[in-house]
Amino acid sequence: MSYRDDDRGGHRPYRNDDYDRDRGAPRSNRPLDAAPKIFVGNIPYDVSEDEIRGYFERIGKVTEVLLPRDVHNNGRTKGYGFVTFEDFDSMDKAIDKVGDLGGSWPLSAV
Repeated sequence: MSYRDDDRGGHRPYRNDDYDRDRGAPRSNRPLDAAPKIFVGNIPYDVSEDEIRGYFERIGKVTEVLLPRDVHNNGRTKGYGFVTFEDFDSMDKAIDKVGDLGGSWPLSAV
């Protein structure tokens, strides 16, 4: 029995079969007001917003980089952030290529 089956062996009607657990909703199902923004994890604490911007601008135009800071720990970054792209094509490329960009950081993007 898979997670999509109910106890009676039937298919759950509320599951979206087009949903890909690793990629989220398909492009056709994105809300009209959605921003081309990704979550980036595993960021070293000493990396700056400019370094993250430079890393992702090899793929596409970056409009914003946000690295939350820990006010209780000398203001260092929390090890994750968000990168907003100018368009969804750049965002999709970033998700696909984040491990192939080289660099010294094993970043993960969702």
